[in-house]
Amino acid sequence: MTGVGSVIETPEFYQYMTPEETFAYIGEILGMKKESISAQTDEILEKVKMSDWADKRLGTFSKGMRQRISLGLALLDNPEVIILDEPTSGLDPRGMAEMREILRNLRVENNGLTILMSSHLMYEVSDLCDRIAMVNQGKLLVHDDLYSVIGNPDHRNIIVKTKIVPDDDMVASIASLSNVISADKDGNDIRVQLKGGMDEESKLFTQIGELGIGVYSMSEGQNALEERYLELIKESR
Repeated sequence: MTGVGSVIETPEFYQYMTPEETFAYIGEILGMKKESISAQTDEILEKVKMSDWADKRLGTFSKGMRQRISLGLALLDNPEVIILDEPTSGLDPRGMAEMREILRNLRVENNGLTILMSSHLMYEVSDLCDRIAMVNQGKLLVHDDLYSVIGNPDHRNIIVKTKIVPDDDMVASIASLSNVISADKDGNDIRVQLKGGMDEESKLFTQIGELGIGVYSMSEGQNALEERYLELIKESR
């Protein structure tokens, strides 16, 4: 299929070859000229942060490194579309962060490139994608831009854990604070819907302290996209 690159979940390579040799081999299969292969190899290896490993044998690479080489090969010959199957699956936290950073950079630097990614990690999808398709048991539940799916992107669900079991007066006091849309008891915690980002969350922590309420942790509630997915599954039954 011309104009399309792909990255499978577990890429395999000839272990004795180097990235440079592998790019040359795949480039020849694609019918590219040697000069073009050489130029693109250097450029792509820099994009996927593998320039320092260009002449090392692939058999010595970690899974994260092989995944980045696979992504680089998908970019060879300037495709219009690349398809990624679970691009961070099986990677350690550092490898996942590096892959997500590379994909974010590709979005900025390659405006004409469409990236189609499958993933079960909703926070990753929220971080990387601007359009979402959700599927359950072969049925398409929704296909729309990210913010149309999850609602207002400026609203955040915050879980506030207090040193004592919250009562109604405590919840009402928090609900009256600036940028707080709502506050409700959630078991022994308080679930706050907050308008704004990290600055507003930091301000909320300070304001709750000024109310004399002892707080030992504040954290993001369930990922908004994950929450929406679970809602759609229930609605489809």
